Amino acid sequence: MTAVKTYREFLDINQAAQYLQDKGFTSCTVQTIRYLAYEKGLLPRPAVLGRRAYWRRSDLDKLIEKL
Repeated sequence: MTAVKTYREFLDINQAAQYLQDKGFTSCTVQTIRYLAYEKGLLPRPAVLGRRAYWRRSDLDKLIEKL
């Protein structure tokens, strides 16, 4: 029996990097997420709750389709 990873609708920056790594982008890091969101504009800005930023999983999937 194999374990199945499930992801929530909103991911923090570490979870977003792990999600992209699991999708095949093995070199994706936290810095990559920040670069794509704030400098390149390929990712929409995250929702900020308190002091933490959360990205939508659907936005990450759209990024994968663009690349």
